[in-house]
Formats: sequence, C-alpha cells, structure tokens
Amino acid sequence: MPCTRSTACKFLQMESRLSVPGDGCRYVYEASLNHMAESSDVDLIPRTAAEIARRTLALIAIVDHAHNENPEALKDWVTSNSIADEFSDAEREFFDNANPTTQDITTFSWRAEAMVPLLWSVWRLPELSPLNVQIDWSQIDDLNEILTRPGEFVSSAELRPIEEINEAEAFLYHQHWRVRDAQLFQKPMPEELDPGIVFERRYAASWIVGWGRAAGWDNVPTDT
Repeated sequence: MPCTRSTACKFLQMESRLSVPGDGCRYVYEASLNHMAESSDVDLIPRTAAEIARRTLALIAIVDHAHNENPEALKDWVTSNSIADEFSDAEREFFDNANPTTQDITTFSWRAEAMVPLLWSVWRLPELSPLNVQIDWSQIDDLNEILTRPGEFVSSAELRPIEEINEAEAFLYHQHWRVRDAQLFQKPMPEELDPGIVFERRYAASWIVGWGRAAGWDNVPTDT
C-alpha cells in the first residue's frame, strides 16, 4: 500500500519536532515529500510479517558471527533452523568466512541497528528508539523465545498497520537526508542523529515497505 495523504500530515507533525530552523527545513521536508510521492508512483509491495521475521533471524546470525563469541553454537543454531536459507549473497560469504576482515566485521556488526525497524514492525519492540541510541537487547520482547523457537517466531509474526510503517519509513528517510546534508555541506551533525544508526534503520525500513524487492537485501536503494 503506498503512502497516503494522512501519512504526509502525520509526517509533518514529526518533522516539526525534529527539524532545524531555517530554509533548510523546507528543503529537507520537500525532499521527504518527494520520496513519499515516488513511493506511491512505484506502487511498492510491503514485506509480509513472515518475510520480516525471517530477515530478522538472518541478521541475528550475521551480527552474532561478527561478534564471534560462540561460533560453534551459532553454526548449530543456523543449521538446525535453516537460517542460512535467508542469507543474502554478501551475508553468506561473510558467514562462511572464518577470518573476515576488520572492515567486514564492523560493517556487519552495524546490522544490529537494522533489526530495530524489523522487530518494531512485527510488534517485538514497543517503539523506535532514538536515532543516537544503539539497540538495547533487553527491550526486545521474548528475545529468548525468538532464539529458542525461531519457527514459531516466523509463523506467529504479525505486522503493524502499514500506514504506521510507511510513516516511520518516511520519517527515517527524512533523518537520513539530514545526515547527508550535514556531511555534504560540512555542517554540524545534529546531536540527536548518529549517522550509522540512521543509515541502518532507514535501510531496513525502506526494505520493509518494498524497496529493493528485485535487487534483494544487499541492494536496497538509499537515495536521498
């Protein structure tokens, strides 16, 4: 379902709480509205709750591999629950590498932040945490249940209202625009935005609403 006029109205309310004074706000807001219009033109097909749950399991495995705390237990979990079936090409290459580069470890460990919109969209997080605060695993409802019964996690997953998800994706797009605007024009980075957190959460939210469906998880577009 594409973004609606009500989405734009609610987005304006979020914009008023976080925007930076001046003409820059107007340009950022207009860019966000353009993004919403493009979304409706493309006629995106949102991911299902089951697709989101399976993608979450893949990211749990990838992030855990990046931390490399108990590799044998992780491999057993991935194998016994067929998690590798959900890996993207890049994830599979990383997971199969016993000695990944430091850059790859850093890149894939940041995917923990992509799990925030995924878990939120299937009601496993009560809200999207601030964009300068990293994920708090203790806030994830029934995390132990997800890990011990991943099949049930997938089969029982329920999606939040798509209008709410569209609003969140438009909001995250807007914050990503602010980050890039600061980087491009050498402005101070807004203190409420961590660039790494913003990128990962926007990436996942755009995937949820349907961007990158043909190209796959590794190639979700993040234009601003």
